[in-house]
Amino acid sequence: MSEHSELVKAFQDYLVRFEEEIGPREFGDNATWERQFIKKLKYDEFVEKWKQFKEMEFTYNGVVERGDTINDMMLHALKECAAELLIRVGF
Repeated sequence: MSEHSELVKAFQDYLVRFEEEIGPREFGDNATWERQFIKKLKYDEFVEKWKQFKEMEFTYNGVVERGDTINDMMLHALKECAAELLIRVGF
């Protein structure tokens, strides 16, 4: 699967999550999810946020695998990014 196809699939999944968890909204509309203030992202905004999340997730997983210490700022940034994508993280 190409990167573009993966991004389109991830965006479609995001739209389904948004509809199920928040309800119908226009792109750019604001909402609250898991105590986080978010907005419904357009495709280009989603792609930017998705790439940021995947990079932070990769870094976080590397830190955990190595047993390194992680700071609260990194966890907060990862949780905030995940919330904008309506992804629940378990840490």
